[in-house]
Amino acid sequence: MEEDKKEEEEERQLMEENRKEEEEKKKKEVEKEEEEEEEEEEERRRKEEEKKEDEKKRKKNYKKKKEEKKREEEEEEKKNREEKEKKRQQEKRKRKEEDEKKMEEEKKKDEKKMKEEEKKEGGEKDARGEEEGG
Repeated sequence: MEEDKKEEEEERQLMEENRKEEEEKKKKEVEKEEEEEEEEEEERRRKEEEKKEDEKKRKKNYKKKKEEKKREEEEEEKKNREEKEKKRQQEKRKRKEEDEKKMEEEKKKDEKKMKEEEKKEGGEKDARGEEEGG
């Protein structure tokens, strides 16, 4: 009878140990799962943050490129305006030179005409003078 009691006690202790081991095992398993979930959550947050940063960089890049393009377009427009103005000034100068040249030619023609008329008038005077005097 005492041996039975002893055996029962040993069996009970063994069962208790097994139960404790199972509990410990479960506890560790739960801790491990929680840890894994935490790591997954951390990874998810990290990826989300990375995604936000990438989006930020992309927007910044887009804005930078857009501003660069705008600046280039403005420079091109300015260059075109300056070229146009330069051509306009050249045309203006050319017309002025042509006008001056024409005026100079007209002046020369007028002077030549006047000299010829003076000569003609002078010749007539001489002719009259000779007739009167002769």
